[in-house]
Amino acid sequence: MSLFKQMAIMLSLFLGIILISVMILNFKSATEFVQNQLYTDAKNTAHSLGLSLSKVADPSDTSSMETMINAIYDSGYYQRIRLVDVEGKEIYTRENDVRVIDVPQWFIQWVPIQNATATSDIMIGWSRFGTLEVSGHTGNAYRQLYSTLIDLSQTFLMIGAVVFGLLYLLLSLSLKSLKRIRDQAKAIIDNEFIIEKKIPFTTEFRSVTVAMNAMVEKVRDIFERENETLRRYHELLYKDAETKLNNRRYLTAKLPDYLQSDASLSSGVYVMVSIDDIDRLKREKGYERYSKLITHLA
Repeated sequence: MSLFKQMAIMLSLFLGIILISVMILNFKSATEFVQNQLYTDAKNTAHSLGLSLSKVADPSDTSSMETMINAIYDSGYYQRIRLVDVEGKEIYTRENDVRVIDVPQWFIQWVPIQNATATSDIMIGWSRFGTLEVSGHTGNAYRQLYSTLIDLSQTFLMIGAVVFGLLYLLLSLSLKSLKRIRDQAKAIIDNEFIIEKKIPFTTEFRSVTVAMNAMVEKVRDIFERENETLRRYHELLYKDAETKLNNRRYLTAKLPDYLQSDASLSSGVYVMVSIDDIDRLKREKGYERYSKLITHLA
């Protein structure tokens, strides 16, 4: 597995864990807030409706109380509003089953919400008339939480897409220097010496690139010196110092290859010129005239 894939997987897992953890914490906070808000709304409604019912002049006039309860029940999100007397006998009740249409069932099972019930004593004059019980409607709470979950999911998906896109871009830019270093190393095998001009901004990659450039320059110098040494050695071994032509050693090495080649594809003439009494020529005519003669013949 390449370094890019390893770093991408590692950072993606790290960022994914962070985003999911933050999302879960935010959703838990929202759940606690909705749970508390459900109880607060029930408590406020119980107190305000209880005060309104306490102002009824005739305790036997339950129709006025029913009208007030119906008005509150029809205008809010409540599962049940129940009025009982001091003996616990039910006077009036409005109640319906909790049915949530626009929230999936798996969400309701996954996020349990405890329904909150608040009570308020009804006092008419100095006498206690009864107790009012108000239970909030969990359907509205589920709708709020489901909407919050959708918003959080969309937000974190957008953040994740942007973060992963930037992560991919940064990794691509950072690891390009490694690819160029690899190309430098491969080029040395082909006797090519590339000096990297683009120095990466990452400190570690910068130091590696600078060191690689220094090594390439050093290898190039060694190669050029060795090549020059080899060229000089070849001249000393196979070149005549005076005429600069190939010498007897070169002829001895190459002639068998020429003679053994395919006759249908090659042809030529082999001529050997020999000068007798070279030493006497040097002695009688001098080295200068000898050198001119040899060069002219060459």
